Amino acid sequence: MRRLPDAAGEAALQGDLGGGRDRWRNPDDDLPTDFEANRAENYAKLRKPLDPQVFIDQLRSEMDAELSALNDALGGKGLAWLKIAERRGAGAIQLTPLDAAPDLPTA
Repeated sequence: MRRLPDAAGEAALQGDLGGGRDRWRNPDDDLPTDFEANRAENYAKLRKPLDPQVFIDQLRSEMDAELSALNDALGGKGLAWLKIAERRGAGAIQLTPLDAAPDLPTA
């Protein structure tokens, strides 16, 4: 008779508990075998445009609108520790370092 911790440990090593069994899966295996032949129909079901540039432009527009709404909700002042700038070799969202939090008292 096996003890539960041993069985659970073995299952985790084998990836049966979500420990990475699907980590190296090929995402193409999740597509229907006729995906390419029915690309237009499949994209329509996903409600996504066939043209990747249209998808990117829509996504950027949504993100810009939501970030603008956040900025407006903050009174247009934004946050002192957050800067959203045009992308020029670095990330467009920059966070300034915060001061270290004080140590918690020990009991």
